[in-house]
Amino acid sequence: MWKRLLALMLALLICSAASAEGTTEEERFETAQTVMESLFEAVAGTNYEMERAAKKGLRSEEKKLINEQNAAYREQTVLWLKEALTPLEEEQIIPEPTPVPTETPAPESSPEPALCPETVYGMMLATAPGQAYIEMMAAMGYEGAEACLEGTKEWYAWWRSTIDVEKLREINADYAAWIYLPGTMLDYPVVQCDDNDYYLKRMFNGESNSCGTIFIDARNLPEFADSNTLLYGHHMRNGSMFKAISYYDEQEYFDAHPYMLILTPEAHYLVELIAGYTTDSSDHCYDIALSDFRDMNYYLTKARQKSDFDSAVTVIEGDRLVTLSTCAYAFENARYIAIGKLTQLWEYVEPVAAPAPQ
Repeated sequence: MWKRLLALMLALLICSAASAEGTTEEERFETAQTVMESLFEAVAGTNYEMERAAKKGLRSEEKKLINEQNAAYREQTVLWLKEALTPLEEEQIIPEPTPVPTETPAPESSPEPALCPETVYGMMLATAPGQAYIEMMAAMGYEGAEACLEGTKEWYAWWRSTIDVEKLREINADYAAWIYLPGTMLDYPVVQCDDNDYYLKRMFNGESNSCGTIFIDARNLPEFADSNTLLYGHHMRNGSMFKAISYYDEQEYFDAHPYMLILTPEAHYLVELIAGYTTDSSDHCYDIALSDFRDMNYYLTKARQKSDFDSAVTVIEGDRLVTLSTCAYAFENARYIAIGKLTQLWEYVEPVAAPAPQ
C-alpha cells in the first residue's frame, strides 16, 4: 500500500515507510499500475511508437484520415474508461452539475451514447493494445466484457487507495491533488499555497531542490472550482515533473495519451485533452477567469487554431478546464501549455479502504 509513497521518496519528493505487507503489497501495486496503463492504452487504441510508424511517409491527407479514425475509436472506448473509473457500489456517484443559464445559450449537444460493454470490448479486441489489456485481465480471471470491466473497476479502486490522503497531508498540509498521466513519469502530488514562487525550488517534503513541486496557481479556488485551473511544473531533462506535457507538440503523442487523471481529496476527474501549443505569459489562459461560456468558447477556438494536435473533445456550458503549463525553449520566456476538460466522475462519501483483488 505504501509503494506509491516509497517511489516518491526515491524520487526525492516525499518520505514514506515500507508496507508491512512487503513484497506482496509491492507486487499488487505493480499489477494495479499495469492494469491502469494497459486500460488507458486500450482506450487510446495505440501507443506513441505505433502512431509514428503508422504515419511514417504518409501525406498530410492520409495522416488526417488516421487522426479522424483514432478520434472515432476514442469516442466509443472513452465510455469504457469512464465506466471503469466510476465508483464501486458502496461509493457515491456525483451527478453532473446543472448548468447556470446565461444570456448566451449553450450549443445543443447530443446525449452521450450508453455504454454497450460487448461492443466496446469487441472494438478494443481489434487493436493490439486493446487485445493485450483484455488478455491480461482474462489471465487474472476476468473473462468476457462484463467481468473485464468489473475487474478493472476493482483494480482501479485498489490503485487509488494507495494515494493516502491523510499521510500526504501529514507530510504537507498544502497537498491539493494527485495528477497521473499513464505511461509516463507524470505521477505526482500537487500542492497549492498563497505564493506562486514557494514551490518553484521546493520538493513536496519542503526540502530545497531545483525540480520543485507541481502546484496550482494561488489565485485559483480550491477543488478545481474555477472555470479554468492552472497547474505549473518544471520541464526536467530527465523526463520528470511536467516534461511529458511538452511532448504534446506532436499529434502522435496526443493520440497515444489523450487522457489523464486528477484526484483530489473530494472528487476525482478524467482530463480529456483539447489543445496544446507554445505560448508566452500574455496568453489568455493565465488570466485564470473565463467570464462566461462565450469567453471560454472564444478562448478554446483560438487554442484549437494554435494547437499542435487535433482533438475531437467537445465543451459545453458548465464544463471546467484545466491548463498545464511548463517551460519551453522556442524563444525567451516561452511556455508550453496543454488544455483539458475536466469530467467529474465521483467522490467519496468517506474514505473507503478497498481490499486488493486476489
